Amino acid sequence: MKKIFILLLVFSTLFSQAQGVINNFIIKTSQVVVDALVNEGVSKAGLEDYYGAIDSFNKAIEIDRNNALAFANRSGAKAHIGDVEGALYDANRAIDIDPNNALAYNNRGIVKNYLEDYYGAISDYDKSIALDPKLAGAYNNRGKTKSNLGNFNDAIIDVNKAIEIDPNYAMAYSYRSFIRMHLNYLSNALTDASKAIE
Repeated sequence: MKKIFILLLVFSTLFSQAQGVINNFIIKTSQVVVDALVNEGVSKAGLEDYYGAIDSFNKAIEIDRNNALAFANRSGAKAHIGDVEGALYDANRAIDIDPNNALAYNNRGIVKNYLEDYYGAISDYDKSIALDPKLAGAYNNRGKTKSNLGNFNDAIIDVNKAIEIDPNYAMAYSYRSFIRMHLNYLSNALTDASKAIE
């Protein structure tokens, strides 16, 4: 009887250890799948397949409901298709999960700008830039919002910074062209428009 008890104890311990190894493997495998789905979504968004991107982000979130990056990126995709409420919810959810997620603040700023909450948008862009000073989109978006307030001189400073960070940022050149037209720098506006088209 004593031998059977010891044998059961050994098998129980081995089973418990094996179960732990299997659980760790599943967790690691799940994270790999989530990361792949987020990357797939980002790639689809880059190709302007926003519905496909949202589908990929949805799948990632089904596996990991606390993945701030999936929520932040889904927010951006939803903003592109005009789902303002969904974009705002996802940006807020990403910030709740990870208050240091620069992309989430940037995307929430985009939604606030759309809702004409310009000062709220600028506040979010400021936070995004404080968290990631190399996020060119946050500078460009803050410049857009400042121009919505009629502050073209400050707007161009932000757009210039976006171009300094990413010299191939066509959208920033396009927007700087728009701002320069408003400032009556027409030849410079033309140069920027040409650069955006390249």
